[in-house]
Amino acid sequence: MAPGSDAGPAPWLAADTERALSLARASFAAAAARAARHTVDVDFGGARLRLELAGDAARATFATALEAAPADGRAPDLTILAWDAAHGAPLAPPEPDREAPIQVGRHYATGGGEVDGHARRCVFWEPPWIYGYDLGERVAWFHCPDAGGMPAWSRSQPFLRLLHAWLRTRGRLVAHGAVIGRGGRGLLLTAPGGSGKSSLAIAGKLAGWDYLGDDYVAVAPPGEDGGPARAFGLYRVAKLEPTHLAARLPAAGAYALDAPREGEKVLLSLPLTPAPGGLPLAAVIVPRVAAASALRRIGGGEALRALAPSTLMQLPGDGARDFAALARVLRGLPAYHLDIGPRPAEALALLAPLLAVPEAGT
Repeated sequence: MAPGSDAGPAPWLAADTERALSLARASFAAAAARAARHTVDVDFGGARLRLELAGDAARATFATALEAAPADGRAPDLTILAWDAAHGAPLAPPEPDREAPIQVGRHYATGGGEVDGHARRCVFWEPPWIYGYDLGERVAWFHCPDAGGMPAWSRSQPFLRLLHAWLRTRGRLVAHGAVIGRGGRGLLLTAPGGSGKSSLAIAGKLAGWDYLGDDYVAVAPPGEDGGPARAFGLYRVAKLEPTHLAARLPAAGAYALDAPREGEKVLLSLPLTPAPGGLPLAAVIVPRVAAASALRRIGGGEALRALAPSTLMQLPGDGARDFAALARVLRGLPAYHLDIGPRPAEALALLAPLLAVPEAGT
């Protein structure tokens, strides 16, 4: 019986990761036979992804927030198959009565040995989504019930946890933060939600600053050659509370994708600044909304406490290893606390001197 056929129930996702990939490929093929198949090459964290998408809704949902890659003939680092059950090709989670090493949420099944010290195959079950990858095959897959019904936050950051897990195998880590910069250097803005980092990052973009994202970016620790920690852009769609848009950044309304659904943030289409090799980080900023703008130096430990908890809680992985990687990214970077007043331009003016390139010998 073909997976997703009308002759029987959906195939179960197998605890055996090799069989899971086989089922995913068959289910995707069934969906692609029923709907338009779209192929889109995109850039993500300095890597080339090829999206194979079944259906127009899948293209609108999964490709809009990612930067199109140049048509230079470069082979993809990873191909992602993405489809939904709306096209008659469902993929079900593990059988409830089967003892399997797949658990809900951040836990996942692994198999196939290792590739460069990482499990070759991983399968995730994050209800209602099921996804996984095979490093040896350089293929990933993502299945959801209805691509057209994805909430705004997931449309702005498609495949987030899947690609976070994959980027970790390439020496990069997705961090909960924003990055803006000038003159070829960047600032990592990190703090819990509601701190004003998205508003400030979007204000920087509108003011002509370099911009690599408002909520999630990829970071890499300093290189063995002594090079600086670097940040890489991921998503070109930013999110902003409607009240913040109206009160602080009305000009950003021109970039709105559509009217937000009730209770959701406004999605803004903001192209990322091209930075194929990443943007060297000059400092880390911990912002908060305040009555007036002010900047003060803080210790690196305080900056790490702002970055690590939300990153580690929101993204799956090895907590101890990821915490150590974040600490390496911040080590040696000056850190500052930034009060953001009602005029973002004043906060940006306080940050600008931090991006000056130090003179030799200073």
